[in-house]
Amino acid sequence: ELSLILSPELDIHVHFSTLSRRMSKIDSGEFLEDYLVYLNTEDIKATVDSTGLTLNNRGKWLETAHGPATRDSAAWVKFHIMVISDSHMPISYEITSKEIADCHAFYNLFRSAKKDGFEIVKLDADKAYDVKDIYNKLLKVGALPAILLRKGSASKSRGCPFRCDLVRFIQDYSEQIARTILNTKDRLSAERYFAVFKALFTERVYSRAPYNIFQEVYNT
Repeated sequence: ELSLILSPELDIHVHFSTLSRRMSKIDSGEFLEDYLVYLNTEDIKATVDSTGLTLNNRGKWLETAHGPATRDSAAWVKFHIMVISDSHMPISYEITSKEIADCHAFYNLFRSAKKDGFEIVKLDADKAYDVKDIYNKLLKVGALPAILLRKGSASKSRGCPFRCDLVRFIQDYSEQIARTILNTKDRLSAERYFAVFKALFTERVYSRAPYNIFQEVYNT
C-alpha cells in the first residue's frame, strides 16, 4: 500500500531488474482504475516539482580511466512529477533532459492530470514555476496558484493581474504573511515523495536507451 511505501522507517533498496520481473507478473490495472475513480470523487490540491536522476551508463572503461562520475560530469535526466498534496499520490509525471526548464514541463503534467479527470483547486510550486502563463492557466480553470515568487519580482509587470496583486501584497506586508495565507507548505509533498523514491530505488538509472530510461522510472 502507499502508506507502507511512504513509511520513513523502511530501509529497503530495490534493484530495477528485480522490480521489473515482479511487475511483469502483477495485474495492477484494475487496482489503479478503482483508485483513480476514488481520487476523482472530489477536488484535489496538487504539488509539482522535479528532481535529477543520474544515468549510470558511463561504462567500466570510463570509471577506470576517469573515476566515478560527479554531478557536473555525469549525464542525468529530470524527473518531473505532480502529486496530491495530502496523500503524496503521483497523478502525472514527465521525464526530460536536464536542459528542459521546470516551467516548460509543467504543461504536460497539468494536461495529463486534467485528461485523467483530476480537478485541481490549488497548485503549490516553487520559484521555478513563477511564470505568468502558468498563473493564467490555473486561474482559468478555477485553481489557486500557490507559487513562490522570484526575488525582485516587479508589481508593474503586465499579463497577470493576480500575480501583480500578490507582488504588491508582499511589498506592503511581507512574503511570510503571503506564504501563510496561501499555505505554501503543501509544496513539500513532492519533496517528500522524491525523498522516499530515492531511498527505495536510489537516484541512479541503469538503462541506456532513452525509451528504456523512461520505462525504468515509470515502472518504479
